[in-house]
Amino acid sequence: MPNEIWMFAINVICHWGSLLTGGVIAVAILFIEHWTKKNITWRTFLYAVGTAMFMSCFLAWHDEHHNAAVLKEEKSQLSSEKGVLQCRLDAKQNEIDGLRDELSKRPPAGPPTRASYEEPLTKGGIIINPRNFPSANSEAPYGLEITIQAKSEIQPTKLLLDFDQPIEREHASWKLSGSSPQEATFIIGTGEPPLAANQYFVGFSQPAFLPKTPVVVTVLSKAPLHLKRISNLP
Repeated sequence: MPNEIWMFAINVICHWGSLLTGGVIAVAILFIEHWTKKNITWRTFLYAVGTAMFMSCFLAWHDEHHNAAVLKEEKSQLSSEKGVLQCRLDAKQNEIDGLRDELSKRPPAGPPTRASYEEPLTKGGIIINPRNFPSANSEAPYGLEITIQAKSEIQPTKLLLDFDQPIEREHASWKLSGSSPQEATFIIGTGEPPLAANQYFVGFSQPAFLPKTPVVVTVLSKAPLHLKRISNLP
C-alpha cells in the first residue's frame, strides 16, 4: 500500500510539472501577461497552480485506471489461452493414454522378418550355432535352427535340447549332414528319455557323429524361442 501511494504521488508530480512548465496552463499565463502587459496576481497564480494540481491528480488516476484495465484484460486473455492450452493438453494426454492402453493389450511382437544369428556356444565336446528365422507356419511363426558340430567322434549320440518355450513337436525335425535320419539307426524306447514340452531329443547309434557331419535341428514355436542348454546324455 505505501508503495502504491508513493508511485501515485510521483505520477502526480510528473503531470503537475508538465502542466506548469509546458502545458495549457503555462501557455495561458504567458498569453494573459503578454496581452495585458501586466504580471498576473498571486491569487490567479495560486488558482492556476491548484487547477494544475487537480488536473495532475485526475491524469494520474486516469493512468492508473487505464493500466489496471489493460492488466485485467491481459490477465483475462491469458487465462482464456491457458484454458484452451489445458484442453489441448488434456486431449493429447487422453490420446497418449489410449495408445498406451492399446499397446498394452497387443500380443507380443511378431516373428522376425529375417534370420538372426546368435554367438556360437561351446559345451563339452560339441559346438552349437543357433539361428532364429521366421517360420511359414502361421500357427508356429517362430523358428529356431541349431547346428551342432562334434569336436571329435561321438557314438552313440544322445542329445537332449532344452528351450525357454514349449515347442511344436510335430513340426520339429533334425538331420545329419551327409546322411538322412532314415539312414541312421535310431535309439527308440529305452534309449529316449521322457520329454517335457520344451525339450527335444536327437539320438542315433550309427553312423558316428563326426566333426565333418554336423547335426542340424529345426524346431518351431508359438513364441520367441531360444536354446537354454544342450546335454550329451550317456
